[in-house]
Amino acid sequence: MKAVCPRLTFAPYDARDCLVVRALLQNPAVMRYIGDGPMSPESAAAWVAQRIQTGPQNGLGWFAVRERVLGEFVGHCCVQSCEFSDALEIAYALEPRYWGTGLADDLINLLRRHAAAIDAHRRVCALVRIQNIRSAALLGRTGFRFMRELRSGARHLLYFEAEEL
Repeated sequence: MKAVCPRLTFAPYDARDCLVVRALLQNPAVMRYIGDGPMSPESAAAWVAQRIQTGPQNGLGWFAVRERVLGEFVGHCCVQSCEFSDALEIAYALEPRYWGTGLADDLINLLRRHAAAIDAHRRVCALVRIQNIRSAALLGRTGFRFMRELRSGARHLLYFEAEEL
């Protein structure tokens, strides 16, 4: 399964993605608001290996995001069932050199279309740490509406749902 827009494409991870995804997961700037923060080299390697081995199922899972023309790795993304609702959750992380370029806007729109293709009857949501003001603003710009605050352990999250496409 592969998804494409004018500047980006995403497809399941493959062996060439091991090192770049591991570096992304270990980057403190990228992982500042994700999970428990940067992963150790061992944890990142195991995380990537597991996702390459299992791959996406029925369109759900993690994908490598590439610049469409040159094929350069720019980040990764996923569509998964949300633990807080019956919606499909989208998530992503981009390499810092691509922050502020508009690629995140493109990726969010691509993920929304991908989620709608998986199941047009399910809502699409995104979760953001309350401290991540830039990502919350980005979701607002790309057609998501803030719905509620959530707590999951020590994490304080904002829950957004997509408006109709």
